[in-house]
Amino acid sequence: MRNILRFVLLGTLCLVLGGCGLFIKHIPQGQIMYPTPMDHFIKVGDVNFHYREYPGKGEDVFLLHGFASSTYTWEGVAPCLQKRGYHVWALDMKGFGWSDKPEGAKYDPITLMEEVNQWMDVMGIEDVTFVGNSLGGAIAVVMAIEHPERIGRMILIDAASYNQTERPLIVRMAGLPFSRGFAKLFFGRWARYSIILTA
Repeated sequence: MRNILRFVLLGTLCLVLGGCGLFIKHIPQGQIMYPTPMDHFIKVGDVNFHYREYPGKGEDVFLLHGFASSTYTWEGVAPCLQKRGYHVWALDMKGFGWSDKPEGAKYDPITLMEEVNQWMDVMGIEDVTFVGNSLGGAIAVVMAIEHPERIGRMILIDAASYNQTERPLIVRMAGLPFSRGFAKLFFGRWARYSIILTA
């Protein structure tokens, strides 16, 4: 019985260490693990932004992800919209996905919204159908107030649009010393896929 328990514990330890982020190859900024023809980069100000473009002859549809997410939120939706003729854009905001993550930069919703606005300026996108999920939904609302010419229609999915007096626990934890190493230890690719599968 003791040998079986040791075997189970050893197997569990191997699975945990094999699936954690400590052993995942570091990818330099500006590179993508599995690039597709839709993946692009453009520098706006000091930030190198990653975005996906799905060309179409119809109206522009802009997809903006939520907190701790990226353009991959939309990888099942964007091709469907493109097939219906829409020109689809999806952006990784600063600090998310494959876009730059400068240390010491501002990551508040107003700053992120202004950076999204600047990116849209550079790309020549106006009067879009703006689809925002979570944090992206909050940014869509602020964008509609500050830059109404950008938005023809707005779709909000679980938008974070209420005033929070305190930052969420996960955000506070991200600011702790050694949080990057801790996250690599416990949050490998397996965690991301398990969250997606159970959501």
